[in-house]
Amino acid sequence: MYHASIAEHTNGLPPSADNALINGSMTSIYGGQYSRSTLTAGKRHRVRLMNVATDNHFVLSLDGHQMEVIASDFVPIEPFNTTNLFLGIGQRYDVIIHADQAPGSYWFRAEAQDSAGCGSNYNNGNIRSIFSYEGHEGETPISTAHDYSQRCTDETGLRPHWNSFVPEGRAGAEFTELTTSQLQAQENDGSITIYWRINGSRLQANWEVPTLEYVRTGNTSYPENSNVISLPESGKWTYWVIQEVAGDPFNVAVPHPIHLHGHDFYVLGAGDDTWSEDKVSQLNFNNPTRRDVAMLNTNGWLALAFVTDNPGAWLMHCHISWHSDEGESRGPIPRNAREDRLCSSWFDYYNGDPQYLMHDSGI
Repeated sequence: MYHASIAEHTNGLPPSADNALINGSMTSIYGGQYSRSTLTAGKRHRVRLMNVATDNHFVLSLDGHQMEVIASDFVPIEPFNTTNLFLGIGQRYDVIIHADQAPGSYWFRAEAQDSAGCGSNYNNGNIRSIFSYEGHEGETPISTAHDYSQRCTDETGLRPHWNSFVPEGRAGAEFTELTTSQLQAQENDGSITIYWRINGSRLQANWEVPTLEYVRTGNTSYPENSNVISLPESGKWTYWVIQEVAGDPFNVAVPHPIHLHGHDFYVLGAGDDTWSEDKVSQLNFNNPTRRDVAMLNTNGWLALAFVTDNPGAWLMHCHISWHSDEGESRGPIPRNAREDRLCSSWFDYYNGDPQYLMHDSGI
């Protein structure tokens, strides 16, 4: 017996998070403790920051210190210093913290960007950990936060350390346009089911017949709700524009962290308005940002490019868990010759009392 996700049956916003954890720890009205890290005076400390939240995007900071950002989504970049760093769902940054301040204890803060439409959290303002210099490990910080304004937009100017040039060519004519929108459907029992769609279609995976099985057998008659985009040519540059549009029956204007499996993509540009081909001249093809999660702005567009150099059935999806569960995914398929082995492994798992069963959209 199967049932729709509880998260789908609501005509309101997703529930507010009760809390957030830093390294698995946090305080709350029920107790708990802050995660603690130790700094050595005069040393540099590399810290890897990852946002694995369901619906919260954060701005991160360490009181009294700057962060030297050296990598985004594991791609080395030209370093830059900042006091506040936006971290979208699924994104990763490597930063260096210079332990060059007065020895003591300092708050590390993760502020949910709730006023910017990036998810709400009941413990916002108290999501913290403690960084202490050696000899001050037991202290409670009295440090002051850096000033910043709430936002739900990506860091800009992230230039890869190794120069890359995306062929401009006929990009304006070659862009594949994808739209994201919401659908609210009334069920027979009067409840409202919310779906997110790409190009009007919500993904519904079929675990009994995985996408790679179609590729293995040469069957290109993919079901519509598998949301497949076939990319048959290997080593070819592909160009994409993702646009948030009005939903049905109304527009739900929220940002979306767009993630691509199996590849890095190049972020050629983004905007807060409607995409048109005359915007191609505004795009950056000269060493653009390279990563695998980028923010689609509210009511805006996101222009991406990547090479079909890693065969497989890869998802491009929104990293907000509610949206992925409700179908906001597409599956670009660069072709390869490994499908037989992969499909055999999958069927062995699926037909052998699998530990995990399919739910929601199945991804």
